[in-house]
Amino acid sequence: MTVDLDSLLLGMLGSAMHEGSRLVALRQARKLPQYLFKLHYWLLALLMIVLGGAVASVMQAQMKISAIYIGIAAPAIVSRIALVVPRKLEMAVNEEQQNNGLLTWFGSL
Repeated sequence: MTVDLDSLLLGMLGSAMHEGSRLVALRQARKLPQYLFKLHYWLLALLMIVLGGAVASVMQAQMKISAIYIGIAAPAIVSRIALVVPRKLEMAVNEEQQNNGLLTWFGSL
């Protein structure tokens, strides 16, 4: 598998545009969030930019604009997945809920 350098760089450009749009959204904030001053935030931002380029390169975008779109989409999808995945799985049933039956469930609607 060869690395398409154009797709890689354009995908990274798209990812950088996505990250930049998130920073632009903070332009009217009275006080910047503390995470902007942390090294791990910038390392993860750089990782997301590289991820966008890598995905665009692996997908072998046929058009230059497609590589940019893929670069924008890759970190956006990863960011949304991180928001959707629960931090704590609450699928386990505790003893209090075990005794509740179907009638109790319908009663709570």
